Amino acid sequence: MLEWIGAKISSFIGGILGGLSILSYIPPKDTKEAFMRGGVSVGFALMFAQPILLSIGLEIKPSDLWMYELGISFLCGFIGYSVMNWVANFLAKNQNKDIMEVGRELKNPKKKKRK
Repeated sequence: MLEWIGAKISSFIGGILGGLSILSYIPPKDTKEAFMRGGVSVGFALMFAQPILLSIGLEIKPSDLWMYELGISFLCGFIGYSVMNWVANFLAKNQNKDIMEVGRELKNPKKKKRK
Protein backbone atom coordinates (compact mmCIF):
# COMPACT_ATOMS: atom_id res chain seq x y z
CA MET A 1 0.00 0.00 0.00
CA LEU A 2 2.81 2.42 0.85
CA GLU A 3 4.51 1.75 -2.51
CA TRP A 4 1.26 2.63 -4.31
CA ILE A 5 0.88 5.87 -2.35
CA GLY A 6 4.51 6.75 -2.97
CA ALA A 7 4.08 6.06 -6.69
CA LYS A 8 1.00 8.31 -6.87
CA ILE A 9 2.76 11.11 -5.00
CA SER A 10 5.76 10.89 -7.33
CA SER A 11 3.36 10.87 -10.31
CA PHE A 12 1.73 14.02 -8.96
CA ILE A 13 5.09 15.76 -8.44
CA GLY A 14 6.39 14.63 -11.83
CA GLY A 15 3.24 15.86 -13.58
CA ILE A 16 3.49 19.26 -11.88
CA LEU A 17 7.16 19.56 -12.81
CA GLY A 18 6.44 18.54 -16.41
CA GLY A 19 3.67 21.11 -16.68
CA LEU A 20 5.79 23.83 -15.07
CA SER A 21 8.75 23.16 -17.34
CA ILE A 22 6.75 24.00 -20.45
CA LEU A 23 5.17 27.13 -18.94
CA SER A 24 8.12 29.26 -20.07
CA TYR A 25 7.65 28.13 -23.69
CA ILE A 26 3.85 28.30 -23.84
CA PRO A 27 2.71 30.85 -21.24
CA PRO A 28 -0.95 30.78 -20.18
CA LYS A 29 -3.16 33.82 -20.67
CA ASP A 30 -4.40 33.94 -17.07
CA THR A 31 -4.20 32.04 -13.79
CA LYS A 32 -7.37 30.06 -14.49
CA GLU A 33 -5.80 28.65 -17.65
CA ALA A 34 -2.56 27.92 -15.76
CA PHE A 35 -4.41 25.92 -13.10
CA MET A 36 -6.45 24.10 -15.75
CA ARG A 37 -3.34 23.08 -17.65
CA GLY A 38 -1.60 22.09 -14.43
CA GLY A 39 -4.52 19.85 -13.64
CA VAL A 40 -4.32 18.30 -17.11
CA SER A 41 -0.58 17.70 -16.65
CA VAL A 42 -1.17 15.98 -13.31
CA GLY A 43 -4.10 14.02 -14.72
CA PHE A 44 -2.01 12.74 -17.63
CA ALA A 45 0.77 11.77 -15.23
CA LEU A 46 -1.56 9.96 -12.81
CA MET A 47 -3.35 8.07 -15.58
CA PHE A 48 -0.53 7.15 -17.92
CA ALA A 49 2.72 6.90 -15.91
CA GLN A 50 2.13 3.52 -14.29
CA PRO A 51 0.75 1.79 -17.42
CA ILE A 52 3.75 3.06 -19.40
CA LEU A 53 6.10 1.84 -16.70
CA LEU A 54 4.41 -1.58 -16.69
CA SER A 55 4.51 -1.82 -20.49
CA ILE A 56 8.26 -1.14 -20.47
CA GLY A 57 8.60 -4.14 -18.17
CA LEU A 58 11.47 -2.99 -15.98
CA GLU A 59 12.44 -5.36 -13.19
CA ILE A 60 12.80 -2.89 -10.33
CA LYS A 61 12.38 -3.08 -6.59
CA PRO A 62 9.29 -1.35 -5.16
CA SER A 63 11.57 0.91 -3.13
CA ASP A 64 13.13 2.28 -6.35
CA LEU A 65 9.84 2.62 -8.21
CA TRP A 66 9.35 6.28 -7.29
CA MET A 67 12.43 7.38 -9.27
CA TYR A 68 11.20 5.81 -12.50
CA GLU A 69 7.67 6.98 -11.80
CA LEU A 70 8.91 10.55 -11.35
CA GLY A 71 10.70 10.55 -14.71
CA ILE A 72 7.84 9.01 -16.67
CA SER A 73 5.38 11.36 -14.93
CA PHE A 74 7.50 14.35 -15.93
CA LEU A 75 7.25 13.28 -19.57
CA CYS A 76 3.51 12.63 -19.27
CA GLY A 77 2.94 16.06 -17.70
CA PHE A 78 5.01 17.76 -20.39
CA ILE A 79 3.16 15.97 -23.18
CA GLY A 80 -0.23 16.52 -21.53
CA TYR A 81 0.33 20.28 -21.34
CA SER A 82 1.51 20.33 -24.96
CA VAL A 83 -1.48 18.36 -26.23
CA MET A 84 -3.87 20.57 -24.27
CA ASN A 85 -2.34 23.70 -25.80
CA TRP A 86 -2.38 22.20 -29.30
CA VAL A 87 -6.06 21.23 -29.12
CA ALA A 88 -7.07 24.56 -27.54
CA ASN A 89 -5.31 26.54 -30.28
CA PHE A 90 -6.89 24.40 -33.00
CA LEU A 91 -10.37 24.87 -31.55
CA ALA A 92 -9.89 28.61 -31.08
CA LYS A 93 -8.66 28.99 -34.67
CA ASN A 94 -11.58 27.03 -36.14
CA GLN A 95 -14.45 28.00 -33.84
CA ASN A 96 -16.40 29.92 -36.49
CA LYS A 97 -15.94 27.37 -39.29
CA ASP A 98 -18.28 24.63 -40.42
CA ILE A 99 -17.19 21.02 -39.83
CA MET A 100 -16.91 20.47 -43.58
CA GLU A 101 -14.56 23.45 -43.93
CA VAL A 102 -12.36 22.13 -41.14
CA GLY A 103 -12.34 18.68 -42.72
CA ARG A 104 -11.33 20.09 -46.12
CA GLU A 105 -8.59 22.15 -44.52
CA LEU A 106 -7.22 19.10 -42.68
CA LYS A 107 -7.39 16.99 -45.83
CA ASN A 108 -5.74 19.59 -48.09
CA PRO A 109 -3.57 21.88 -45.96
CA LYS A 110 -2.31 25.08 -47.53
CA LYS A 111 1.42 25.25 -47.97
CA LYS A 112 3.01 28.15 -46.14
CA LYS A 113 5.32 30.28 -48.27
CA ARG A 114 8.74 31.02 -46.88
CA LYS A 115 10.11 34.50 -47.27
